[in-house]
Amino acid sequence: MAMAGLSRKQGSLVAYQAACACSGVKVMTYGGPMQITNCHCDACHAATGHSYAIWAAYPLSRTLLIVNSPLRSFRISENGADRFFCGRCGCSVAMQYHPNSVWPEYHTVWLARHFAELTGGCDEVHIFREDEPMDSAPLPTTEEFQMPPGPRQDQGAAEPVAAGIENFDQITASMKFWARG
Repeated sequence: MAMAGLSRKQGSLVAYQAACACSGVKVMTYGGPMQITNCHCDACHAATGHSYAIWAAYPLSRTLLIVNSPLRSFRISENGADRFFCGRCGCSVAMQYHPNSVWPEYHTVWLARHFAELTGGCDEVHIFREDEPMDSAPLPTTEEFQMPPGPRQDQGAAEPVAAGIENFDQITASMKFWARG
């Protein structure tokens, strides 16, 4: 996700612009976010495929959405938020609670983290930590990770890789079959 500070200003607020992977959806915001939320709820986990989603709250009055590819949306539950994503590349874009939701917000859009210029200066919170997957423990750092002593075990790996390349056409053909449905 590319984020670039623009020279345009609205009052004293700097404009920032970001785009999804295919540049089909672009977001422009003026100023930084009001709040950053790291959400560990089951809905964010299911929607993103990650342990948690990072959302940044911006006032609607300071947010412009430029859509050049289909913008898709879905709602996981009746009282949940509408989640928007690029219909071409699948990139998460935004989330907004509707007036009848559990947390109605008429003035705020929650942008996916890669769209948000996270410059600090605002509250950052973690919510629904009790829903955090059990396997989300941090990986060891480089200093903590120990390589086994002795020569590397994969020095003769050229043959299995070559055998895998010979089967590449069969693998991609089966993938195309599943993609057709």
